[in-house]
This record gives sequence, structure tokens and C-alpha cells, in this order.
Amino acid sequence: MVLAAMSDQLIATTIPKRSTQSVIMDQAIDNISAMDFLRNPKLVDTAALFTAACSAYADRLAYCIDGRWINHAECAARIGAISASLHDVLSAYRHETGKQPVVAVLLPNSYVALECFFTAAVTGSIVLPINHRLTAAEVSDALLTSGAAILVTSNEFAPVIGAIDWQKLSINTVVWTTEPVALPVIDHRAWNDLISAPQPTPAEQFNPPPSGPRPLCR
Repeated sequence: MVLAAMSDQLIATTIPKRSTQSVIMDQAIDNISAMDFLRNPKLVDTAALFTAACSAYADRLAYCIDGRWINHAECAARIGAISASLHDVLSAYRHETGKQPVVAVLLPNSYVALECFFTAAVTGSIVLPINHRLTAAEVSDALLTSGAAILVTSNEFAPVIGAIDWQKLSINTVVWTTEPVALPVIDHRAWNDLISAPQPTPAEQFNPPPSGPRPLCR
């Protein structure tokens, strides 16, 4: 339910107002009764729900990327590639801290922000959306308090992120939707490179941690 609400808010300005082209989670939930939710524990597993929804509505339109609509099958492929590309960072964070990894997103509403929520759902991570109108000090506080492992952002916010004291933060990976900005961070990655990563096998595509489903926010 939380993921569906987030998805609606993020793409409300671009998606046609037709029920057959609603966001992935709404489409799946519309066909499942309240009692089914209570009786089937898999339906509270966001990874399983995402996979089932993408399979059931494979040919239906999901959301728009740079003027082109993609369907649910294409969405599943993209999220599988992103999840596989970030697996090393998310796994290392879990191993080193014993905590659920946080992916901070410093971007305006966009398909990238939406895909971050889907990726969190299938990897058992947490998404931290950061208001892109905040000051450097406020962004730094959010990153520090959350203990974020990854930041997804763009060079549009260079003045803000360039003023942050990165030595205080736990972020080792910055994912850029644009050309990167020089920062004292070990690992810089490009969003488009995540998408073009080798596709995982069906068994590996959506593989959240064995501890089970996790909430998307604390």
C-alpha cells in the first residue's frame, strides 16, 4: 500500500488517467481481495508482489521515460538490472553494519525516483527521499541521521552536495543521473550504467535478504 501511494504521487503528472494504465501496485491490489491479503503471507512481501504484478500486467503501460512509455515487463527488467548493479553495495552495508541499507534520493519527482522505490521494494532496502530545496546543512543532517549507504542525485545539486562534509557520512557510493561532480566519495556510478548491467537470472533477479520483507521507511 505504501509503495502504491508513493508511486501514484511520483507519476501523477505524467500517467494517463485511465485505470488500465495505473501504477503497478494499484493494478495488482485491485484484483486481490482484502481477505486474500490477510490469508496469503506472500502478499505482504513487496518483492513477491512486485514480481507478480509485473508478470500479470506485462503488456500494460507502466510509466514514461524521456517521452517513451514502457510496459510492466520492461519495468521488471530495469528494476532487475538496477538491483543486480547495486547488490554489492547493499550486501556489503548489511554485512558491515547488520542494518537495513538506506538509499537516499536527492532528485525532483521523476521516473528515477520511482524506480528507486521499486528497487528498494525488491532488495529489502529503505528509500530516503530528500527535499531538493533543502540547504547543504539540512541535506547533510538527513544523510548523517539515516546512515545512508547510497545517494542517487544529479549535478543540478552540485552547489548543495559540494558544500557537504563527506567525511562525516557513511555514503561510499553516489549514483548520478547526469555527468558526475567531483566528490570525496570512493564509488561513482551512472544511472544508465545500472540499467545496462547484465541481466540477472530469474532466480537471482529479485532476491531480498533472507530475513523477509522490510518496510520502505522507518
